[in-house]
Amino acid sequence: MEDVREFLFNKIEDRDDLDDKNVADFLNVSTRQLYYLKSGQRFLTFRNVLRLALLVDPENYRNRMRIWSLKLQTDDCIKNAFEYAAVTRDVELLKSLLDEHKSEKGVIGQYVKVYSFIYKYMTGQTKFNMMEQALLDLKTISDSSLKILIGIYKCIALLHKRQFSYLIDKASEIEVEIKNLSSKTRLFLKECYLFRLSEVLSVTNLFLNNLEESRRYANIIIEAQINKRAESDAYYVLGMSYLMDSPHKCITYLEKSCEKALETKSDLIITVARYNLNMGKLLLSEKLGEDAHESIKAVNDYREGTISYSEAEEKAKKIGDLDLLDYLSSMKEKKVENLYKKFHDFVANSNLYFAVIVVRDLMEAGENSDFIKSLANLRKNSSKGEVLFEENFISCFSIRSNSGRRVSA
Repeated sequence: MEDVREFLFNKIEDRDDLDDKNVADFLNVSTRQLYYLKSGQRFLTFRNVLRLALLVDPENYRNRMRIWSLKLQTDDCIKNAFEYAAVTRDVELLKSLLDEHKSEKGVIGQYVKVYSFIYKYMTGQTKFNMMEQALLDLKTISDSSLKILIGIYKCIALLHKRQFSYLIDKASEIEVEIKNLSSKTRLFLKECYLFRLSEVLSVTNLFLNNLEESRRYANIIIEAQINKRAESDAYYVLGMSYLMDSPHKCITYLEKSCEKALETKSDLIITVARYNLNMGKLLLSEKLGEDAHESIKAVNDYREGTISYSEAEEKAKKIGDLDLLDYLSSMKEKKVENLYKKFHDFVANSNLYFAVIVVRDLMEAGENSDFIKSLANLRKNSSKGEVLFEENFISCFSIRSNSGRRVSA
């Protein structure tokens, strides 16, 4: 790590715009602590290295971190390197780290075991329906930080099963555990775990129609600037959270989601974002894009009376989107009874977001009793009280100083 320290501080010395006060503020340390880091009297933490790499070489920091992460020797740095590789979705680096440390015992051996599970999940070797069994295989893990991470993946498994009501309470407990992690010794893990949990809670709160909460967690993800795929998903959540209140904001955010998806250069992520945009347009009865998936076009065509219900259902089934199929069934024969039935189905499955969309459709069909109107605000609040994290809490990947000023990179 000595060569890494020398490279970073030599780069800083070459910059006329950076003095000790700027750099210390950027690292959130005192100028005295910075002196110890510069002189080698104290080791740079993994987070220090990441922050300084962002400061001196923002365009190429990922390549540098990929190389440096394999040179780390202290347990804390190795632990953080595993999480860095996973949270940035750098599967090549994660595989290299697993190979590098595969023979380790003790706590690093536990990290190898947990991140091997994560690697298999990220690369599709562990399917959604295999997650619960794979997580059971990790029940002997004793490291307190890893237990929080395993808890987050249990929440992801619940999200895939759409068990929103149970999930929101479980995730709220994990958020408290993350809050209790030391900001002195485990800040990087604390930030990354909050990012991971925010991905779960933004979507879960959306389905439970807790729109302000879903927006807050989506903004945490966007502010974190960790990876573009997550940002695309977060803008999708923001967009859908405004579907009922501001159609213009809804479409604007969904279009922003598509822009972020394009930055990933992943055909799958781009296709999903475009699908979500057209799904939003369908729910708003707006004109679909030319690239709309045939399943969404079919539902729209049925609503406009140009194809039969059976034709629309056959095409809608191809994509496997349960919400689209349920929304189609609520329109069947344009009967109010079907809307009521689907409303009850959504509520029974804790999908309060789509339940409220059906309430809107009921009101448009002439069901305007005070009781029906009151259901437009249906939501399930989480059990937690105060806000535990501000939206800008995660700063390890940003070019912000501790004072909130942007540092020239």
